[in-house]
Formats: sequence, C-alpha cells, structure tokens
Amino acid sequence: MHVFFMMLALGSACLAALQWTATSVRQWILTAWPVGKLACAVFSTHPGGVPTTVPGYVHSVAAMLAFASLFAWQILYVI
Repeated sequence: MHVFFMMLALGSACLAALQWTATSVRQWILTAWPVGKLACAVFSTHPGGVPTTVPGYVHSVAAMLAFASLFAWQILYVI
C-alpha cells in the first residue's frame, strides 16, 4: 500500500508539473493532491482498537487534505 501511494504521488506530481504555468489556485489545488498522498505513504495509520498515535493523526489529516483538494479541483475546473 505504501508503494502504491508513493507511485500515485509521483505520477500525480509529474502531471501537476506539466500543467504548472503560473501561480494560481488551480495549480496549488492540483499540487496538494500528490503532497497529501506522499504524506499518507510516509505516515502509517494505526491498527484498529489501538489509541491513535501522532503518525495516525498526520495520516488522517493528509488524507483529508488530498481528497478535499481532488474534489475541489474537480468541482472548480472539470465541471
């Protein structure tokens, strides 16, 4: 799973770099997706039934950032 998240972040970062023309909201939203996915790969989540640790919180916040940026990009620029 960690390798998949790293490869997804790398591929998304390459696509974001290809579309990087100027500093706009679109570019920052598109860049937040690979950053969030990379953070999800680096910081593991906690197993069920165990109190949440700091890496678990970082993983959760990074996942929320990544998916929120993906949805925002789709709403603002695809539709």
